[in-house]
Amino acid sequence: MTGVEVYRGEKLLFRGGVWNADGSYWLYKEDGTMADTGIFYVSSDGIERDQDGNRIDPAEPSVATILELIDGPVLTHKGTWYAWCGAVCVSILNVLSILFADELFR
Repeated sequence: MTGVEVYRGEKLLFRGGVWNADGSYWLYKEDGTMADTGIFYVSSDGIERDQDGNRIDPAEPSVATILELIDGPVLTHKGTWYAWCGAVCVSILNVLSILFADELFR
């Protein structure tokens, strides 16, 4: 288990221990209780709230999501040089067809 503190500006969001169990994060507060269960509900006025009734911003990531991003997904290269060179050749052919449109289409 690793001890962490997560802040948003000057505000403390989480302080406690994090245990990474095969990709899932278990968060424990300082007092040993579990934290960040991810349970929420939508009230009748359309506002998302957590299990304690506090308002949740749906665009704000949870502490577990922040810790997963810090741990980081494995970065991979999604492209190949062959595809890039092929696209450059197609672009050059397109430029030539535009420049010599009158000779190609009479």
